[in-house]
Amino acid sequence: MDYFQKTDSFISGDKGYSAPYRRICITDRRMVRGDLAEQIRRICSPEMAPDLRPDAVILREKDLDFDAYSRLADQIRPVCESFGIAFLWHTYYPKITGAGDAPDFCSEGGGAPQTSRAMVHFPMPVLRTLDPEVKSRISLIGASAHSAEEAEEAARLGADYITVSHIFPTLCKPGLAPRGLQLIRDARRAVDIPIYALGGVHPENIAQCIEAGADGICMMSEYMNFGQS
Repeated sequence: MDYFQKTDSFISGDKGYSAPYRRICITDRRMVRGDLAEQIRRICSPEMAPDLRPDAVILREKDLDFDAYSRLADQIRPVCESFGIAFLWHTYYPKITGAGDAPDFCSEGGGAPQTSRAMVHFPMPVLRTLDPEVKSRISLIGASAHSAEEAEEAARLGADYITVSHIFPTLCKPGLAPRGLQLIRDARRAVDIPIYALGGVHPENIAQCIEAGADGICMMSEYMNFGQS
């Protein structure tokens, strides 16, 4: 089943914009038994059902400092590229420090990246602090929004797309009530950039997210747990 049959219009730009992806994998290496790079290879390969295979991977490892994050990114990015899957940084952003394409990593405020190829997803507190020069050197900016107001602010600050969360109950947010499908509807009315539903999203509820106005979805548990049993 193709959960995105109803969304061909946004891919072609009929909505007035073009959404870059349909399915985004967000990582959490702590959920994986074994090597994260091997897990990314698994979900990007034909082992994963075609209608669930990710179009992009956001390396969201918030507990790592930028040196450790850099080393992990050096492992994950080539795997994504080998399958034609987009690789996005989270919070940290790359810069070129010398000849060639070897990236170094900056923490927030750590200096402007020197490559236009960087694609980075930012929490709102970080996006609010970014210098315009930094933004100009990032080819795709994503932002995490938790309300229609934040969605509107993210678009105003230059986000090319947003994630909205959390939509459904999720073990990642124990005890925190989900914002529900209404958040997608409210964000859709507020912005004209691609919206990705996040939080408790599984194959069984993807269609609800799309019908509510999302252009695509993000999943963590579904991808991190794939093939782990």
